[in-house]
Amino acid sequence: MLRLSSNSSDYPQTSPQTPQSNPQTPQTTPQTTPQTTPQTTPQTTPQTPP
Repeated sequence: MLRLSSNSSDYPQTSPQTPQSNPQTPQTTPQTTPQTTPQTTPQTTPQTPP
């Protein structure tokens, strides 16, 4: 009886805290980085050396 109580309390406390903070960080970084970098770099480079 003592083993079931300790295992059940440790599981739900660490499981929901990890997946909630992980998907929120990597989803905002790759969406704003590749859209602003490659669009401004190639448009100003070929116009200088005619």
